[in-house]
Amino acid sequence: MLTIPIALATHFASPRLTLAVLCRAVRLDGAVFGFTDVDIDLPVGGQLYRAGALGLTMSAHASGGAFQPDNYDVVGILSPSGGVTQDDILAGLWDGAALSFQIVNYRSLADGVLSEGVGTIGKISTTSLGFTAEFLDIQQPLSQNLLRTVGYVCDAVLGDARCKVDLAPFTRTATVGPSPIPTSRTFTDASRTEANGWWSGGNAIVTSSSNPSSVGMKMEIKTFTSGGHFELLHDLYYGIAPDDELTITPGCNHEKKRADGYTGDCVVKYLNGINFQGEDAILGQDAALTYQTT
Repeated sequence: MLTIPIALATHFASPRLTLAVLCRAVRLDGAVFGFTDVDIDLPVGGQLYRAGALGLTMSAHASGGAFQPDNYDVVGILSPSGGVTQDDILAGLWDGAALSFQIVNYRSLADGVLSEGVGTIGKISTTSLGFTAEFLDIQQPLSQNLLRTVGYVCDAVLGDARCKVDLAPFTRTATVGPSPIPTSRTFTDASRTEANGWWSGGNAIVTSSSNPSSVGMKMEIKTFTSGGHFELLHDLYYGIAPDDELTITPGCNHEKKRADGYTGDCVVKYLNGINFQGEDAILGQDAALTYQTT
């Protein structure tokens, strides 16, 4: 139930409103920021909400009511002094950041606060000067399917508690070679002699780099081909340079065995068929539509 402090409710009924929106953001790395859409700093609840640092504005607020999540966008200015930079956004530091919004009477903070919403950042996009972040209401998970579904392939994450594969023996260090010249998405380590596809679907984490900002960046490996050629799923924002080192883990095709006799990674690569989390006995749609043979 929405609770409005009496003093603030009285102000809402007045003909002249002096309202401010407060936005508190907590990133996954623990950094905390406070922003407001008015031109004075506001200390509320032990948090300083900075004026004009973000150029904070909000789109029209569409409330779904009941168990429907609220929906709106937060628009701001990219500014190192304001705490939000394009580098940080593209590096993923703002992904999943927790947001909370409040409304106050900035001329009388003692009137109390009205909670406007709690949630996380969803999709976020940037331009040369600003950014737009999607606000995902705290009720957003209620609109998503969180249950397991029946499927032919394994739905476990490689190495998790259900999969039970110990990835340590499979983990290697790749050193970026000078040729071909590495890009933000591709690199070569000629010492990696595994078969085509061995590392495809796995992960690469930068552990040593001439650019300290790159260290810790993680990306899925899209393809691996013989000769040690790696292609990542997306660009690493800070790029890759020769002699950089990445910790790499292999991927899994999440298959056990197909009707055509193909044996998947679960059995061949990881010897882990006993922990396969798919329903490999399901014949599938193709088998259901075939005609009977004698």
